[in-house]
Formats: sequence, C-alpha cells, structure tokens
Amino acid sequence: MAYRILVITYSQTGQTNAIAEALLQGFGSDCERKYVQIEPEKKYPFPWNGRAFFDAMPETVLEIPIALKPIDLAPGEKFDLILLGWQPWFLSVNRPILSFMRSAQGRSLLKDTPVVTFLGCRNMWVSANEKMKRYLAEAGARHVGQIAMVNHSPNLVSLITILAWMLKGVKENFMGIFPSGGIDASYYRSSPKMGEAIYKALKAGNWENLQSELLALGAMQIKPKLILMEKTGSQRFIFFAKWISAKGGEGEQSRVPRVIFFSWFLPFMIVLLTPLITLLRPLQILLKRKELRREAEYLVQLPFEKGRFHPSDKSL
Repeated sequence: MAYRILVITYSQTGQTNAIAEALLQGFGSDCERKYVQIEPEKKYPFPWNGRAFFDAMPETVLEIPIALKPIDLAPGEKFDLILLGWQPWFLSVNRPILSFMRSAQGRSLLKDTPVVTFLGCRNMWVSANEKMKRYLAEAGARHVGQIAMVNHSPNLVSLITILAWMLKGVKENFMGIFPSGGIDASYYRSSPKMGEAIYKALKAGNWENLQSELLALGAMQIKPKLILMEKTGSQRFIFFAKWISAKGGEGEQSRVPRVIFFSWFLPFMIVLLTPLITLLRPLQILLKRKELRREAEYLVQLPFEKGRFHPSDKSL
C-alpha cells in the first residue's frame, strides 16, 4: 500500500525545508511525497531590510491574511498525512502560512486529515503554536503531532544571531565571534528518529501515542520563564500592532514613524530587560511553579483547548 504525504512549507532561508527533509529520512519507500511551497503574491524580502521586517508585525499579530499564489493541486485532492512546516513571526504564525490555513483551498486540504506540524525558531514559540493549534481546529484537521526546534544559545546571543541572519543574511560566524544562527544542529540528527515515529503511526493508522513518542525524542522542551515572557510579550505586541495599524496598512508611508519607533523600542527593551528578568524570573517561577508546570504539560499536548493560553483565544 502506498501512502500519500503532502509536505507544506513556507521557508525564506531554507531551514524549514531542511527540517522537512530530515524528518522524511525516517519514512519508508512506500510513501508518495508531494511538496507545496507557500508563496505570497507580493514576496517578502530576504534578507529583510529593517523597516520591512518590523512593518510586517502589526498584520501578523492581528492575523490578517495576504494574497497567495495558486497552489498546484487538483480540486478535492486528499492525502494520508500532511507535514506542515512553519515559523513564528512576532509570537504569531507567519502571515503566508496563516493565509494558507484561512484559505478555502487550505481548509479543504486540512479537513479530516492527520497533520504533523513542525517549526524552527529562535526560542519563543508557545504562543504562536497555540494559534497554530487553533487554526487547525478551525479547519477541522486532525492535529496528531507537533515539533518545535529552537536555537539553544543564551537569549541575547540568539537575538544578535537571528537579526544578523534575517537582516544581513549572515548565518555563520557573525563578526567572527558569534555561533551559528538557526536551530541547534542536534535536531537534524534526531529528526529522522522523529520521522520514523510518524511513519510507524501512519502505517498503523493509529495516532494516539504519537505525540508522547515525539516528546520522548525531544520534540518539544518548554522553559517556564519563556511562558511568562511570552504572555507579557503577546500583550505588548497586540498593543503595538493596533497602534501602528491605526495609521494605515502594511507599507503605507503614514505609519512609518510608528514602525521606526517600534523597531528601536523592541530590541532596546529586550536588551534592557533580559538582565532584570534573569534576576527576577526565578522568584516568579518559584511562586507560580505549580501553575507553570501544569501550563507546560498542557502546551506540549494535543488537542487545542480554547482560551487556555493565548489572550486572543478567549474571544473565539
């Protein structure tokens, strides 16, 4: 029996596509694979220029879709499994993937189909991942597995390396002193094992234990301090998104001063607050340790539970 697998990705740097290929190493030859690259009609730049990068924040956070190029699939075409690769932007699902999931074609493909999601990012992903789970629930998909791969460098170091990669296109040896940007190399070694677990569940037609098996292979690791940081950060992004978009849409000259302010404010606050957070977070974590433990246990599991984590979920 041949299994039909659809691999859907949006990848500016190629990292997400590389993760997909590493996962697929664990699949058997009886899997027919089809690849779809999500492409906006108006392509986002890479490397980004600074203004365009920060100007993409408001509509991303406010979950406003963009126009996409048509996907070359037959109407009503269905698959045994979808592997969906994506990245968070500003603690949210990136706009191209969001737009695909909100489209009629995206919803048709996802409906009643087993979906395994995987992402690669700097370090903060739980808020965006809850949005991803919500979108899949809205589309009627069967979300059977989720994987999050991150950069293991300290917060400020990973901030510098991701900005060097996104804004200058320099991933390796930035300034001759910084480590590589992108996800930790160990994930490429563990990905084929995760792929084997997904393939085994596909052949058995039983997805019940897949997420537990993926977690045992290191598919998701949550740091309590990042849960607290993300909840605070999500609220700040919503405020700035509304404040900037009140002056016009993406790319409009009328909102440029507010975008510039945000582009300086965000890195400044990260640099300023990281040492303070490092000092104060242990006390906050200690005071909320039971709540955070329950939160972390929930976040790595499926399915989506409305209003459980992200503030915007409560309005569904």
